[in-house]
Amino acid sequence: QTGTAAAKAWPKRDHLYLAYALALYGKTDKAEAMLKEVDLSNAAGPALATAALTENLLGKTHLQDRDAHMQRVRQLVVEDAITAHWKPEHSDNDYWYEDDDVYGAELTSMPVLAMETITPDDALIAKGVRWLLLSRQGDWWWSTRDSSFALMAIAGYIKNEQVPTEASTVHMLINGQEVGKVQLSAHNFGGASEILTIPISQLRPGQDQVEMKLDGGGQAYYSVDLQQYAVAPELGKLINGSDFTISRTYHKLEATHMEDGTLHLAESKDPIRSAKTGDLIQVDISITTDHDRNYVMLEDPFPSNCFPAEGNFQDSDMEWDYWYSNKEVYDNRVSFFARHMPAGTQRFTYILRAESPGVSHALPPVASNMYNPVDRTSDAETIFEVRP
Repeated sequence: QTGTAAAKAWPKRDHLYLAYALALYGKTDKAEAMLKEVDLSNAAGPALATAALTENLLGKTHLQDRDAHMQRVRQLVVEDAITAHWKPEHSDNDYWYEDDDVYGAELTSMPVLAMETITPDDALIAKGVRWLLLSRQGDWWWSTRDSSFALMAIAGYIKNEQVPTEASTVHMLINGQEVGKVQLSAHNFGGASEILTIPISQLRPGQDQVEMKLDGGGQAYYSVDLQQYAVAPELGKLINGSDFTISRTYHKLEATHMEDGTLHLAESKDPIRSAKTGDLIQVDISITTDHDRNYVMLEDPFPSNCFPAEGNFQDSDMEWDYWYSNKEVYDNRVSFFARHMPAGTQRFTYILRAESPGVSHALPPVASNMYNPVDRTSDAETIFEVRP
């Protein structure tokens, strides 16, 4: 499809990745044609790096362009004493997927990959890899795609540096006392990471010192992620700032006479914390974000003595404009997924029927980015009573 109107409308990143893929598989004529369709005059580091990788495969006639693009990659780096990374092109588009550039760790992974391939002695490689390691969030980067590019860049660095892989042992010490050790070798790199559990009795009030000591000829790579779990009679709201919030309230549905004389079910003005068996309860959930978000998952656990009323989630012809992309009803919660959530406040309601008398706890509703567990928000737990 190269040269067609549809192909010319593709984002710049798609042109470049396709050209690179074609060159990798020996389709140099088509790769060259794809590359010519891309305007690189104001391109950022990742686009220039991808073009350079392609030109490196196209042969001697393209080496001058390759070297010029690599020089521009170096000029665009954001560098400090220990790290290096690259930024995206400026964009005035409303949505990230309309941009010509990439995002996340991929912005730095592509320049690092190009340097590992074309200029393997470049000092920026180690700094770029260090930035990638520091930018990891928990077990991953921004997305599964982002993680793939970051891992390719890191693997390329390890391969080029010929990092020793002899068996070694990492000793974990708390306040000078060894509490466990991990054996590292080429035979146990795969699978789940080993977990060392430290009893709270071995920690002391105030400052505790954690040390890792390496025995053997290999190298150990590590990152630190601190998580704390608070125990409380009633779970409170998660506060991560004012840019991403969620709220949930319950309202009783009551027959109400309208001005035209008709009778409709309307929600109570004030939220409720109790209802009678058989009552219908409307759940109101509001999510507010100050900027567009992607891959948002909302999970709302409902009280165990209530259950979604029949007909709640029947598809209709009007659902094409709902903010969410998909929904699922489980035995204990309702889940919604939004491929893209625009800035502002999004509201959703559904109806529960009060069933079994007693007091139950509805766990907090949680909204989060599926590929970035740090980007999350929740409301407080709700204690709800159903009376006979």
